Amino acid sequence: MIWTILKILGIILLLLFGLLLLIAGILLFHPLRYQVKGRIEEEISLEGRMTWLFHLVSLYFFYDGTKMEQYVKIFGIRRKQKQTTDWEVDGEETEKGEPPFPEITEEKEEKKKEGEESYFGVGNSPVKRRKTRTSFHRWKEKGLKIKEMIMDESNKKPANLVLKEMLYLIRRFRFRKLEIQASFSLGDPAYTGQVLGILSMLPVLYRFESRLYPDFDSERIYLRGHFQLRGKARGVHLITSLIRLYKDRDFRVFLRKTMR
Repeated sequence: MIWTILKILGIILLLLFGLLLLIAGILLFHPLRYQVKGRIEEEISLEGRMTWLFHLVSLYFFYDGTKMEQYVKIFGIRRKQKQTTDWEVDGEETEKGEPPFPEITEEKEEKKKEGEESYFGVGNSPVKRRKTRTSFHRWKEKGLKIKEMIMDESNKKPANLVLKEMLYLIRRFRFRKLEIQASFSLGDPAYTGQVLGILSMLPVLYRFESRLYPDFDSERIYLRGHFQLRGKARGVHLITSLIRLYKDRDFRVFLRKTMR
């Protein structure tokens, strides 16, 4: 009886261990695929998506030159997340996307003079202004401190290591397919030819399917065309890079100094 119970417990533990290994393998090795399409005419429009685990988790975004919209799908169920640059007043958009100017009453004018409220209805009291300045100076000092630490001779090794790992991740996460078709002009045949010569030396253009049409006759500057890129990324590369960074003693010391 006891051996039967132990056997069942052992089987359950093995199944749980195998399930954990399966989940870890999926998280580390199953790629996150991304695709971005864009068109440049009078305005710039973009659309893209990122999918993971056979489209069980997907992120879509769209930009039409005036606003951005995105939504997430989990197991085929859409969870909309609205994000737009249009200005809204009490749920109603203003014409031509202009920022709303609330009516300035005598009471608001008095409050503004007293420093309690601004014309845009945003708190503008001396306390909040002081907090904003304090926060700004704190982040500025933090950035200057990090810059000083990076430029320090003793921190060059961890800084070079971080740069190396960033280049490694860029190589692993870079797009695998790129299509470009565009026509352009700089308004002067000489400048247009010079730019065409520079672009023709870029490996990223002749390695992929790219068609560039220079316009030597136009007297105005313009760029029109469309592009599409695809790529994928795996979590194992990110985890590997983080492990290599953490194993380096100089980087750990540099990280502790930065987090202070």
